[in-house]
Amino acid sequence: MPVVVSQRLGVPVADAAHAMRAAGVTGPLTVRQAKEWAGDPASAPEWLSGLWGERMARAAQQEYHREQQREQHAVRELAVEQSALAKVKAGKRRFTDDEWLLVEDWAFRAAKDLVRGGPGGEASDSDYQVLRIVGVDPDDHATWPVHAGGCDCEGALHCAERIEQVRAQRRADALTESVAREAALREAGFSPGLVVTTWDGHRVGVVVKVNKVSVKVLFVGGQQDQYALVEKNLDPCRVHPAPESLAPPPFPDEEVVIRDHGGHIRSARVTEVDGPLFEAAYSLKSGRWRSAWFDVLALHPGGAS
Repeated sequence: MPVVVSQRLGVPVADAAHAMRAAGVTGPLTVRQAKEWAGDPASAPEWLSGLWGERMARAAQQEYHREQQREQHAVRELAVEQSALAKVKAGKRRFTDDEWLLVEDWAFRAAKDLVRGGPGGEASDSDYQVLRIVGVDPDDHATWPVHAGGCDCEGALHCAERIEQVRAQRRADALTESVAREAALREAGFSPGLVVTTWDGHRVGVVVKVNKVSVKVLFVGGQQDQYALVEKNLDPCRVHPAPESLAPPPFPDEEVVIRDHGGHIRSARVTEVDGPLFEAAYSLKSGRWRSAWFDVLALHPGGAS
């Protein structure tokens, strides 16, 4: 049996050859026959139906074994977790390797909560127990395995001070950014209907609304938007009035040459225009027609076809 036929049928060559000999089949099989049988399993010969049945049975058995292994693994993990938790509550210090991994994980999480709460905070009973097991004294800052960034492990309140400093800096940065955006909006003089560029000049759009710290722009989205028209609130620092050198928009029913979203140069017919944005229909090599939205940057300098 040819390999291509075996692949089409989904059975190993050796198994198919053995089944054919057992069934007394001597003639060669063709790819056309394989396609017909694969498309209509009811028309397949008995020897092939038997192979497919055996294959499905093996697949079901393998999946059953895998499910059994997953269940057994989950049961073992649960047993280890319950055993480790019981030992922690009893104050024991001897654990198996698997139990110790859990204890270390619990202790690390408890240590992070301790840092967030600061030295003045109180650890829960369970956190206190697990921390003591790994050698951490919640009341002794120097024994903490986790510290706030910039903490040198000295001073009873250093972590708490560093956390407050970081939070204060974040609040200041957010305020500074907000003020910068408001200033950028005032300086840019954005207004609804203004043609702008965004995405570092790779997109052209129209201002829809000016918010307090952002500007809503209508433009042709990216691949994640399926290249449809989208309205998004953008950082005013990344939006700029369109230059005077921007190409004028085409007219409805005009024949144009565009660079499509895949980078191909195509002849197209404009079907709808919305400011610097337009929808155009074009033909693929397969003969099928496709329609999509573009902005004037997609117009190819080659001109009309």
